[in-house]
Amino acid sequence: MPPKGFTLARTFAPGRARPPEACSSARPIGHRDSFLPTSLFRTGAARPALPPPRWWQRGYPLARGINAAAPVLFRLAAWLCIALCASLGHAKPADDIDRWGKPEGDYLVIGDAWVHCDRRAKCGGWAMVKIAKGSLHAAADRVNQKFHIEPRIPAIFRSGAEDYRGQDEFDIGHLWEWAAARSQTAAEATENYANAAPQNKVLNRGDWRTIVEQQSRNLSEHADVWIITGTAFASRADKHGNLTIRTIGPHQVWVPTYFWKVELPVYPDQKLPSKLYGWLAKNERPPADMLPAEYCVPVKEIEEISTYEFFNKLPPGVAEVLKGGR
Repeated sequence: MPPKGFTLARTFAPGRARPPEACSSARPIGHRDSFLPTSLFRTGAARPALPPPRWWQRGYPLARGINAAAPVLFRLAAWLCIALCASLGHAKPADDIDRWGKPEGDYLVIGDAWVHCDRRAKCGGWAMVKIAKGSLHAAADRVNQKFHIEPRIPAIFRSGAEDYRGQDEFDIGHLWEWAAARSQTAAEATENYANAAPQNKVLNRGDWRTIVEQQSRNLSEHADVWIITGTAFASRADKHGNLTIRTIGPHQVWVPTYFWKVELPVYPDQKLPSKLYGWLAKNERPPADMLPAEYCVPVKEIEEISTYEFFNKLPPGVAEVLKGGR
């Protein structure tokens, strides 16, 4: 608002008559031939407001509509940018990961996998991933290997670095393994305490690693492979006859009795799978002369030990045949 006694008015072109109130000792401000920069005149009477130019009258409805829609358009653009960045920078599970069914229990989406965290045990229960044919390339770089906690799980139900610190007998054993990740981003997502459990160091770095790196990679070179890896717990009697489960760390993380793995390959010329592999290992130091092939067992046996049912969407007749064989 102009000061009292002043009013905004148009600058008049040469030769055009000026109103009496415009003839004062005050000098106009702005170019005398311009329209938009208004002039300032000293007067005691208020001048009527001048109409806006035609270009503004014509464009005003459009400008007002753009101005009203700007917040919505901005939010939409922001969400599109976030979605694009997420799709480029993060791994995600295959669309048909549940094609043949999954084990019982809720799960978290972690990288390429569905991971079920056993809240009683405060460690991984099972992890499921689908590896497309030929999608596993060179092994991911483990320079940046660093485990992190899962914030979606309440603190009282999860484990952390302090539970494994100083452990001479156990490693942080992956369920969805680093070697079965199809990209560096996916490999780094495996470093999650919800995707891990205490595993005997000799087993983790020896026979179990061989099974993961050789069997899974060899199958995925020729077929799409659905892999489920998990843990099983069996209580033992202490010296007083009480049934207990061994635990480690300040959070009392359960130590699995078994680690198991189930692999379902489907070759390009197949509509239904014709083979189902099962691997079962006691979570202890294996005998020095034990071969990786000796861990192979019927999937039915793993179902009985783990209490999970695998690939329940398979036709009953096919499932019965596949689960009963090695």
